[in-house]
Amino acid sequence: MIEPITFPKDICQDLALACRKEWIETNGLGGYAASTLALANTSRHHGLLVSAVEPPFKPYVLLSSLEDALEIEGHKFYLSNHFYPGSVFPKGYENLIEFRQDPFPTFVYEIGDAWLEKTVFLVHGEDTVVILYRLLSSDVPVKLIVRPLTAFRAADTLTGENPKLNASLRTSKGEVVFQPYQSLPALFFNHNAVILDKESYWYKNFEYAAEEIEEKGFREDLFSPFSLLYSFSSTNEVFLVASTHSKQEASLDEIFQREMERREKIDASFPTKDQPWGFLWQTAESFLVNDRLGKRALKAGYLSSRENPRNTLLSLHGISLVRGRPEEARDILIARSREFEEAGFIPLKNEPEEGVSRIRKIETPLWYAEAVEDYFRCSDAAETVEKEFYPLLKKIIQTYRRGIPGLFGTGQDGLLEILNPGRRESGPGAPDRPLQSRIKPVALNALWYNALSILRELTVRFGEPQMGMEYAALAKTVRESFNRDFWLEGKGHLCHGVTEQGKDETLRPCSIFAMSLSFPVLDESRWKSQIVAVEKELLTPFGLRTLPPGAPGYVPSCEGNEGRRACACGQGAVHPWLLGAFFTGVIRTFGDSREVRIKMREAIDPLLEHVYDAGLGSLSEMFDGNPPHISRGCASYALNVAELLRVYELLKGLRISATSPKEFILR
Repeated sequence: MIEPITFPKDICQDLALACRKEWIETNGLGGYAASTLALANTSRHHGLLVSAVEPPFKPYVLLSSLEDALEIEGHKFYLSNHFYPGSVFPKGYENLIEFRQDPFPTFVYEIGDAWLEKTVFLVHGEDTVVILYRLLSSDVPVKLIVRPLTAFRAADTLTGENPKLNASLRTSKGEVVFQPYQSLPALFFNHNAVILDKESYWYKNFEYAAEEIEEKGFREDLFSPFSLLYSFSSTNEVFLVASTHSKQEASLDEIFQREMERREKIDASFPTKDQPWGFLWQTAESFLVNDRLGKRALKAGYLSSRENPRNTLLSLHGISLVRGRPEEARDILIARSREFEEAGFIPLKNEPEEGVSRIRKIETPLWYAEAVEDYFRCSDAAETVEKEFYPLLKKIIQTYRRGIPGLFGTGQDGLLEILNPGRRESGPGAPDRPLQSRIKPVALNALWYNALSILRELTVRFGEPQMGMEYAALAKTVRESFNRDFWLEGKGHLCHGVTEQGKDETLRPCSIFAMSLSFPVLDESRWKSQIVAVEKELLTPFGLRTLPPGAPGYVPSCEGNEGRRACACGQGAVHPWLLGAFFTGVIRTFGDSREVRIKMREAIDPLLEHVYDAGLGSLSEMFDGNPPHISRGCASYALNVAELLRVYELLKGLRISATSPKEFILR
């Protein structure tokens, strides 16, 4: 077993530090339980049972938290913590002496002579959370009072006191059923308490400290439908199970043992017991889910991250293929193929989309080609590729060769050109037509060459050599045009794009795809110069910046309102996932020597330490561009975990030591 993540008393009782570290439990359906080390919710997305009620993965917070306390000799000692305007109440963190993720989030409290252990876990394949309380020792009788705090709202919204809420309960021995709204599932609370108190309350003005600058607000009211009183006189373990289905007849011991065995199996599949790679290996499993329609899918992240097919395709290698699960990659690719066939390769909204959003949608089918090639290389499943993916790849390439009016097209030089709608001309005599800006993006054309080369290989493999010659000729044209138009000889790196006004000479991390994809389009003689430029301007201890510091528009930190954060995401924020492409380019350029791998390992040490910081066992979505590179976005991001496992794949097989000079090899 991999050694668990643990934190001692001094960290647990430092509220600010404990609230920065988030634990996340997932259920394989897109649902989760999550909070902080202190069990104080700091985000609207936190909750003990968050269910992906609507397909594919729209989360709803059903059970937000608990107010729980020990009663010892007539005195109440709280375990819970809540933020209210100007105060924290209660202050259960003052009694918290240890946290362990072993494998479930486990909290140890010391109150006088009494020691209590509290464990939270989700049941795989169900919307079920189990909370166990185990009295480790006490010289006097101990009781436990637990009051559920429910939300029943979408995870990205907040709720307030609602007089229309249905507060009625259905009760039977060991079970309480509560369904405040007909549009959402009921919660079944199973328990072994000795007394049920049906008195209900609205708890007002909870504050989510991490969201105080949110335009959407950061305060809400939660409803508590009942409380439970437990006694430890005849047992040392009591429980509360909250589920969308009755667990009255279920054996808690069997549920616990089954879940332990499942997680031990995942743990045992990791080739070494090295922290923190082992945690990333385990966390990768959390992104593989079955959606509400029964399809195998790959979730983008927890606690808040938009699902998009591009990220799914980019994540397949690290989440499935590195971990020896090609059948999962196959199933997800087949599902993606069906979606392409049903919705079109590039489904656009009714309103015109511009800039990065439009380019990423146009890139997605070309990333599909790279994912198919990757799957083929890792599985050698020629029959599956020929039957399931090859026909669609031919359609994609044909569509891109023809272009889509008003969206993109190819010129005589073979390069893809994006058409961005602009404002309509106005004024006397002006024609009533939209203006369009034209840009040839560097990453899109690297993907275009790669897709052409992939299809060229497949046509030969599957008996259509004449078509293969046609694609080879077009790929040759694209390669020549790419190296002529995108290279900045005086600067020694690729430009970001070519427009009607000239070259956008900004160095961007996506230019690394020109040498990291299955078929690199950049001339090999230029690889070293490109790598050195990216390393010098964009590499940080946590990934690649999206823009060099000092460049026009650079945003040093991802804070402020939603618009500013969105801007920073592409104008300076650090993205760890880009390290997968960067280090692929490093090894292709400098070779896979031991020295190169040691330097790679040293370069990502701070990022691997982050596994113990924000989203425990995982990697945050992004980081500020400037030191100290504070983590931002969702706490557990599939693409970052996936691409760090790609880096692990590049490094594995060698014992990495830290005895070499600290200067990075590329400088």
